[in-house]
Parts: sequence; C-alpha cells; structure tokens
Amino acid sequence: MTGAPAASGTQYLAADHLGSTRMVTGGPGSPSSQTAFRDYLPFGYEIPATIDGRGSSYSETDNPRQKFTGKERDAETGLDFFGARYFSAAQGRFTTPDWSAIPEPVPYASLNDPQSLNLYAYVRNNPLRNRDLDGHWCLFGIGTTCSTPPPPPDPPKPPPGPKMKGVNPVTGQQFFRPDPKGKPGHERPGVGGAGSFGANRGTAGARRQHHGEDVSGPVGADVHAATSGTVTFSGPMSGYGNTVKVDDGHGTVTLYGHNSANEVGVGDDVLQGQVIGTLGQTGNAAGQPASESHVHFEVHIDGELVNPSAWLNSDVDVGK
Repeated sequence: MTGAPAASGTQYLAADHLGSTRMVTGGPGSPSSQTAFRDYLPFGYEIPATIDGRGSSYSETDNPRQKFTGKERDAETGLDFFGARYFSAAQGRFTTPDWSAIPEPVPYASLNDPQSLNLYAYVRNNPLRNRDLDGHWCLFGIGTTCSTPPPPPDPPKPPPGPKMKGVNPVTGQQFFRPDPKGKPGHERPGVGGAGSFGANRGTAGARRQHHGEDVSGPVGADVHAATSGTVTFSGPMSGYGNTVKVDDGHGTVTLYGHNSANEVGVGDDVLQGQVIGTLGQTGNAAGQPASESHVHFEVHIDGELVNPSAWLNSDVDVGK
C-alpha cells in the first residue's frame, strides 16, 4: 500500500498478514531501495532500533503514520485511530469503552461470553492472529466484524400452555384440529360420511349419529393412548374392527377403532402417548379409499359420550 508522502517522494509500505506496516521503501518496492523496517510487540507497541540487535534500519527515518494493522497513529498522543475509537498500542487496549446504538448497561456484551464483558479488550487477547477493523470487532463473535450492531436476542419463548386432557391419538401430541382435512392428526376428508362427532350416518329412516371423531392418518401409523390408564378391551368389535379401550381410572374411557393390529392386551397399564396399536382400515372402514384411513376415536365420561375434539382441546383442570 502507499503511505503518507515522504520528504523525497512517495513511500511504499509492505504489510504483514495483520496489515501492520513492516517495511518502508522509497522506490518501487525492491529491497535495494528500502529505507526502514518496522517491528511490533503483539498489541502494536513499536520496537525501536538497538533492541535485541535491531540496527539503524529500524530508525524513525521516513516514519509513516500507518502503523499497527495499518491504522494511523497520532504523533502527539501515540494513539491509533480505529474509526470508532482510539487504541493505545503501549497499553494493549482501547482508551474508551465500545459505543452502543441503544442505551444498555454493557453494550454488545453477553453473559454467556465473559470476554465480551471487557469493553476495552482488543481482539479477545489474540493479536497475533486477529485484528480489529473498526474499533469494536471483538465484542461479539470471533471472526465477525462489528461494523453493524449484533442482531437483537430472540424474544423469550411464551410459557407453555395448559396441559390438555389428552393427546392426539395419531400424532401423540397435544391438540386436535379438524382442518386441513386429511392431514395426519386432523379430521379425515369425509368421503362416505363426515368424520366429525355427531355427523349423520346410516340411511333415510335409519339415521344415527357418529359417536366419535375420525382422526386421519396413513395405514401403518402408530396409534397412541390419549391418556394413561388400564386397557379394558382389546380385540375385534362389530363395526369398529380391531379396537382398544383405555380406562384412566377417573371416569374417562377412550376408544380407538379400525386398527390393523392391537399392541396391548386387557389388563395392561399404558402411559399417555404410548403406542397401543397400528392404524388400519378394519370393521366398517374396510374398502374405503386410502385417503380416508383413520382412527375412530371416542371419549366416554362416566358412561356418557362427549365430543372428542372439544375434549382433546380442553385444559386438564377444567372439569372432566
């Protein structure tokens, strides 16, 4: 790079990997026309001639203003100008703390990164490999310049919602949503009759209401227990095909129908979310399109049918 004008012409500066001026020449840069060398301690203090055998070529002759990492050194104060603030090579630190675009007790600092708490530190005390580009490099992220403030921290996650009465029998997770229909864990599309609780079934003159919620899922998927409890039924049931019933011991019985296989037997204790069967198309679901495969899910409380959709989305602390 080209330095400040010299008395006898232009100076040519040769820099090292940090950008520090190491050789000053008055000609086209060939060693034969060199005028001076420069050498520094790790944090930029310039080592003068006669120290450790350094000869007259390390004198102040044709001394450039560009010094440590190429920053301009003020002749009066001896400080290097980094754009955002001044650096003292003699002290190995900045003379002022880092600036902040917004008021905060410790600008750009992270309690997860103790080195960021020292607002006067230079390049995380690794000046042989790193350099500061603009006066606030080291306060966040090794290898990241500080030309722009760091991104704001992620907002705190909202506290988890209340625990629901049961988990979705297809996903094993909380909540049930009817739409979009046909997506695993949602209501089946409804070819051959709607899958919602209370939907009309049967033929004219022999109407009946659908007793459960048809929760869509692919054949072969796991069927999960909505609650913990004891298996009171496991086997074929008319219209339902392979079916499992689980009693939670507090008045709630859940039913899972049309399974291709049951994975539990009567008397087994199961945990909420545990796999109790494999989703299939048995019973009156046999022969339906693959897009209609589902778990027929019922909820009985004290012997009475309730809407499974509303029950799955109800806080465990709200009644039964």
